[in-house]
Amino acid sequence: MDLRNTLRASERFVPIGIFGAFTLWYVGDSWAASSRPENLILILPAALVVLGCLGIELVKELEYQPDQLLENGRWEPVSPRTLGLMGLLVLYVGMIPLAGIDVASFFFAAMSCWLMGERRLWVTAVFALGISAICVFAFSRLISTPLPLTTVF
Repeated sequence: MDLRNTLRASERFVPIGIFGAFTLWYVGDSWAASSRPENLILILPAALVVLGCLGIELVKELEYQPDQLLENGRWEPVSPRTLGLMGLLVLYVGMIPLAGIDVASFFFAAMSCWLMGERRLWVTAVFALGISAICVFAFSRLISTPLPLTTVF
């Protein structure tokens, strides 16, 4: 393996290792701070999902062949839809303290549906209302985490 291939391999495997190490450190540190279920109810399942995804990505990277480019020999750029969803996520996080998690979740889910191509208003409204209700229920009843709410729910 020459230097060029080694550098390309490090570009692919180092981020996976960094994310995995950070996840394991975070779980260990959280466990050391408090091993009570109330503290770990979100952290452990999320860490298992992250580590599972990293494992899948590691397998995909091991099977990767460098000639798997598009037909024209270039990588496909990030789509405008992806950039729009990233912008919506930033807007969602910024809206939570101002409008409450219920309104922010409704707006985020509705706009995400529209951005992904759903144009039926009733489908978008039902989906967004369901996502918003699930967020409010999960944070207020299951986890008992106080979050800013409006008077919607």
